[in-house]
Amino acid sequence: MRTMISTGKAGSWAGWHKAVGLPLLALFLAVPPTSAQGRRAIRFERLSTDQGLSQSTVMCALQDSRGFMWFGTEAGLNRYDGRTVTVYSHDIHDPDSLPNDFVWGLAEDAAGDLWVATQGGGLARWDSQTDHFVRYPFD
Repeated sequence: MRTMISTGKAGSWAGWHKAVGLPLLALFLAVPPTSAQGRRAIRFERLSTDQGLSQSTVMCALQDSRGFMWFGTEAGLNRYDGRTVTVYSHDIHDPDSLPNDFVWGLAEDAAGDLWVATQGGGLARWDSQTDHFVRYPFD
């Protein structure tokens, strides 16, 4: 199971991004080895609200098995394919949408589905085959 990068606490995240100076968000995209010694070049790319990110405060991030980068924010779930950002958000009239826009955590299971932890909306599984969410609310 792939896991995500998360701060665990909103306070610790807030301190980190104040020190670094968001809204700059650097993506670490590894490229194939550049020499026989197996060194890998790393390319940094800026991704912000100007490129379609729903919000500049990212609570968690995950690169899935297909290579997509996923970012959980306070304003929805964002999927980046290297060129465009797709934003998934809560729609009160759509039971297949994200249960809440505030995303705290991400994980990928063996089937390639994404598990999304939301604040107040419970857990959701993004079905990679249907591009819909299945909700698992807290009791």
